[in-house]
Amino acid sequence: MSCNKTKQTKRVFLDEYVLADSIQFKNTIIGGLSGVDFANNQYYFVVDDAKNPRILSADISISDNRIQAVKFNDILFLSDATTNFYQQNALDLESVFVDEATNEFYLVSEGSINSNKLPFVFKSDKKGRFLENFQLPKNLSNIKTIKHNGAFDASSKSVDNNGFWVAMEAPLNVDDEEPTFAKTSSPIRITYFDKTAKN
Repeated sequence: MSCNKTKQTKRVFLDEYVLADSIQFKNTIIGGLSGVDFANNQYYFVVDDAKNPRILSADISISDNRIQAVKFNDILFLSDATTNFYQQNALDLESVFVDEATNEFYLVSEGSINSNKLPFVFKSDKKGRFLENFQLPKNLSNIKTIKHNGAFDASSKSVDNNGFWVAMEAPLNVDDEEPTFAKTSSPIRITYFDKTAKN
Protein backbone atom coordinates (compact mmCIF):
# COMPACT_ATOMS: atom_id res chain seq x y z
CA MET A 1 0.00 0.00 0.00
CA SER A 2 1.24 3.46 -0.86
CA CYS A 3 0.91 6.41 1.48
CA ASN A 4 2.32 8.96 -0.96
CA LYS A 5 -1.07 10.35 -1.95
CA THR A 6 -3.27 11.94 0.68
CA LYS A 7 -6.82 13.19 0.52
CA GLN A 8 -8.34 15.44 3.12
CA THR A 9 -11.63 14.25 4.55
CA LYS A 10 -13.92 15.74 7.15
CA ARG A 11 -16.64 14.19 9.27
CA VAL A 12 -19.28 16.25 11.03
CA PHE A 13 -21.56 14.98 13.79
CA LEU A 14 -25.11 15.07 12.45
CA ASP A 15 -27.54 13.97 15.12
CA GLU A 16 -28.44 11.42 17.76
CA TYR A 17 -31.52 9.23 17.49
CA VAL A 18 -32.71 7.07 20.38
CA LEU A 19 -34.89 4.06 19.59
CA ALA A 20 -37.62 2.99 21.96
CA ASP A 21 -36.71 0.09 24.25
CA SER A 22 -37.52 -3.49 23.16
CA ILE A 23 -38.99 -2.73 19.73
CA GLN A 24 -40.76 -5.77 18.24
CA PHE A 25 -39.92 -6.45 14.59
CA LYS A 26 -40.88 -9.61 12.71
CA ASN A 27 -41.27 -11.64 15.92
CA THR A 28 -37.94 -10.51 17.37
CA ILE A 29 -36.80 -7.75 19.71
CA ILE A 30 -34.47 -5.26 18.03
CA GLY A 31 -32.12 -5.22 21.03
CA GLY A 32 -28.69 -3.58 20.96
CA LEU A 33 -27.56 -2.44 17.52
CA SER A 34 -23.88 -2.54 16.58
CA GLY A 35 -22.13 -1.18 13.52
CA VAL A 36 -23.79 0.56 10.61
CA ASP A 37 -23.14 0.53 6.87
CA PHE A 38 -24.87 2.23 3.96
CA ALA A 39 -25.14 0.17 0.77
CA ASN A 40 -27.63 -0.19 -2.07
CA ASN A 41 -29.68 2.75 -0.77
CA GLN A 42 -30.31 1.38 2.71
CA TYR A 43 -28.58 1.04 6.05
CA TYR A 44 -27.46 -2.20 7.66
CA PHE A 45 -26.95 -3.00 11.36
CA VAL A 46 -26.08 -6.11 13.32
CA VAL A 47 -27.94 -7.07 16.48
CA ASP A 48 -25.57 -7.76 19.37
CA ASP A 49 -27.19 -11.07 20.35
CA ALA A 50 -24.81 -14.06 20.37
CA LYS A 51 -27.66 -16.57 20.74
CA ASN A 52 -29.56 -15.28 17.72
CA PRO A 53 -27.17 -13.34 15.44
CA ARG A 54 -28.90 -11.30 12.75
CA ILE A 55 -28.64 -8.37 10.38
CA LEU A 56 -31.22 -5.61 10.05
CA SER A 57 -31.80 -3.33 7.08
CA ALA A 58 -33.42 0.06 7.52
CA ASP A 59 -34.25 3.41 5.96
CA ILE A 60 -33.13 6.51 7.85
CA SER A 61 -34.97 9.73 7.06
CA ILE A 62 -32.80 12.84 7.38
CA SER A 63 -34.10 16.38 7.05
CA ASP A 64 -32.63 19.74 8.09
CA ASN A 65 -29.52 17.92 9.33
CA ARG A 66 -31.56 15.88 11.79
CA ILE A 67 -32.59 12.23 11.84
CA GLN A 68 -36.37 12.25 11.57
CA ALA A 69 -37.14 8.52 11.59
CA VAL A 70 -35.66 5.03 11.40
CA LYS A 71 -37.79 2.45 9.61
CA PHE A 72 -36.65 -1.18 9.71
CA ASN A 73 -37.23 -3.05 6.46
CA ASP A 74 -36.03 -6.61 6.86
CA ILE A 75 -34.17 -9.06 9.05
CA LEU A 76 -31.59 -11.66 8.03
CA PHE A 77 -30.70 -14.51 10.37
CA LEU A 78 -27.26 -16.10 10.17
CA SER A 79 -28.05 -19.75 9.63
CA ASP A 80 -26.39 -22.47 7.58
CA ALA A 81 -27.27 -26.17 7.58
CA THR A 82 -24.25 -27.11 5.46
CA THR A 83 -21.53 -26.00 7.91
CA ASN A 84 -21.12 -25.83 11.69
CA PHE A 85 -19.00 -22.66 11.61
CA TYR A 86 -21.66 -20.59 13.35
CA GLN A 87 -22.07 -23.19 16.10
CA GLN A 88 -18.33 -23.58 16.68
CA ASN A 89 -17.66 -19.87 17.13
CA ALA A 90 -19.00 -17.13 19.40
CA LEU A 91 -21.02 -14.77 17.21
CA ASP A 92 -20.89 -11.62 19.33
CA LEU A 93 -21.34 -9.36 16.30
CA GLU A 94 -19.93 -5.85 16.49
CA SER A 95 -19.78 -4.56 12.92
CA VAL A 96 -21.01 -5.16 9.37
CA PHE A 97 -20.39 -3.84 5.89
CA VAL A 98 -21.79 -4.86 2.53
CA ASP A 99 -20.09 -5.54 -0.80
CA GLU A 100 -22.51 -3.78 -3.13
CA ALA A 101 -21.29 -5.69 -6.19
CA THR A 102 -21.95 -9.15 -4.71
CA ASN A 103 -24.47 -8.35 -1.92
CA GLU A 104 -22.22 -10.30 0.45
CA PHE A 105 -21.93 -9.35 4.11
CA TYR A 106 -18.61 -8.92 5.92
CA LEU A 107 -19.10 -9.36 9.65
CA VAL A 108 -16.90 -8.82 12.68
CA SER A 109 -17.28 -10.75 15.93
CA GLU A 110 -15.31 -10.17 19.10
CA GLY A 111 -15.65 -13.82 20.05
CA SER A 112 -15.61 -14.74 23.73
CA ILE A 113 -12.18 -14.70 25.32
CA ASN A 114 -13.48 -16.11 28.62
CA SER A 115 -14.85 -19.09 26.67
CA ASN A 116 -11.58 -19.52 24.76
CA LYS A 117 -13.13 -18.24 21.51
CA LEU A 118 -11.00 -15.88 19.41
CA PRO A 119 -12.43 -12.85 17.61
CA PHE A 120 -12.90 -13.33 13.90
CA VAL A 121 -13.98 -11.77 10.61
CA PHE A 122 -16.14 -13.72 8.19
CA LYS A 123 -18.32 -13.38 5.13
CA SER A 124 -21.87 -14.56 4.46
CA ASP A 125 -24.11 -14.48 1.42
CA LYS A 126 -27.34 -12.50 1.15
CA LYS A 127 -29.26 -15.38 2.74
CA GLY A 128 -27.03 -15.52 5.81
CA ARG A 129 -25.10 -18.62 4.78
CA PHE A 130 -21.43 -18.82 5.71
CA LEU A 131 -18.95 -18.21 2.88
CA GLU A 132 -15.48 -17.53 4.25
CA ASN A 133 -13.46 -16.92 7.41
CA PHE A 134 -10.51 -14.53 7.18
CA GLN A 135 -7.18 -15.59 8.64
CA LEU A 136 -6.01 -13.53 11.61
CA PRO A 137 -2.47 -12.18 11.76
CA LYS A 138 -0.22 -13.85 14.32
CA ASN A 139 -0.35 -10.88 16.69
CA LEU A 140 -4.13 -11.33 17.01
CA SER A 141 -4.16 -15.12 17.16
CA ASN A 142 -2.88 -15.53 20.73
CA ILE A 143 -5.94 -15.56 22.94
CA LYS A 144 -3.82 -14.93 26.05
CA THR A 145 -2.97 -11.42 24.84
CA ILE A 146 -6.58 -10.33 24.21
CA LYS A 147 -8.86 -8.87 26.86
CA HIS A 148 -12.38 -10.26 27.24
CA ASN A 149 -14.90 -7.85 25.73
CA GLY A 150 -11.98 -5.85 24.35
CA ALA A 151 -11.42 -7.52 20.99
CA PHE A 152 -12.75 -6.56 17.55
CA ASP A 153 -15.23 -3.71 17.75
CA ALA A 154 -15.42 -1.86 14.41
CA SER A 155 -14.70 -2.21 10.71
CA SER A 156 -14.50 -0.08 7.59
CA LYS A 157 -14.08 -0.69 3.88
CA SER A 158 -10.81 0.46 2.36
CA VAL A 159 -10.96 3.36 -0.08
CA ASP A 160 -10.01 1.14 -3.03
CA ASN A 161 -12.43 -1.62 -1.89
CA ASN A 162 -9.65 -4.21 -2.10
CA GLY A 163 -9.69 -4.77 1.63
CA PHE A 164 -11.02 -3.54 4.95
CA TRP A 165 -9.88 -2.31 8.35
CA VAL A 166 -10.79 -3.80 11.73
CA ALA A 167 -10.26 -1.99 15.04
CA MET A 168 -9.81 -3.37 18.55
CA GLU A 169 -11.87 -2.10 21.46
CA ALA A 170 -9.00 -2.31 23.97
CA PRO A 171 -5.22 -2.70 23.88
CA LEU A 172 -3.68 -6.15 23.79
CA ASN A 173 -2.19 -7.21 27.11
CA VAL A 174 1.28 -6.86 25.54
CA ASP A 175 0.61 -3.32 24.30
CA ASP A 176 -0.32 -1.35 27.40
CA GLU A 177 -2.85 -0.86 30.15
CA GLU A 178 -6.62 -1.00 29.88
CA PRO A 179 -8.30 2.43 29.62
CA THR A 180 -10.02 3.88 32.67
CA PHE A 181 -11.59 7.21 33.57
CA ALA A 182 -8.11 8.38 34.55
CA LYS A 183 -5.51 9.27 31.92
CA THR A 184 -3.82 6.12 30.60
CA SER A 185 -1.61 4.98 27.75
CA SER A 186 -4.00 2.64 25.96
CA PRO A 187 -3.23 2.25 22.24
CA ILE A 188 -5.50 0.07 20.15
CA ARG A 189 -4.64 -1.81 16.98
CA ILE A 190 -6.29 -1.15 13.62
CA THR A 191 -5.54 -4.01 11.22
CA TYR A 192 -5.86 -4.16 7.45
CA PHE A 193 -7.25 -7.29 5.77
CA ASP A 194 -6.72 -7.89 2.05
CA LYS A 195 -9.93 -9.30 0.53
CA THR A 196 -8.04 -10.70 -2.45
CA ALA A 197 -5.49 -12.68 -0.42
CA LYS A 198 -6.28 -16.35 0.07
CA ASN A 199 -5.53 -18.29 3.25
